[in-house]
Amino acid sequence: MDNQLLLKVLSLLYSFVSLPALAIAGATYFFKFRTNGGMLFGGGAALAAIGSMYNKLIPWQNFLSETQYRLPDWVHLTMSIALTIHLIGLNIMVVGLLMMTFGKQKV
Repeated sequence: MDNQLLLKVLSLLYSFVSLPALAIAGATYFFKFRTNGGMLFGGGAALAAIGSMYNKLIPWQNFLSETQYRLPDWVHLTMSIALTIHLIGLNIMVVGLLMMTFGKQKV
């Protein structure tokens, strides 16, 4: 299998399956147990999914390697903002997961 195709498939699975599943799991955990860790986990996963999906849905992204220098500046700006949202969401998700794992649970 071609490496580029494999990377594209894994990237799409991550963006459209893994991150939304994590957001759903975090939201379910929050509504079931009402903890701060669950809220951070679900919110962070939702932000990560939104940022990643945005960059996958931009049609110009598919041709970025060939047309990167011909894209308008506003496209680069929105893609950078989406990447920033994605990375902040991942960090918030990890903090929430750590809080759920090592924090004191309310019974």
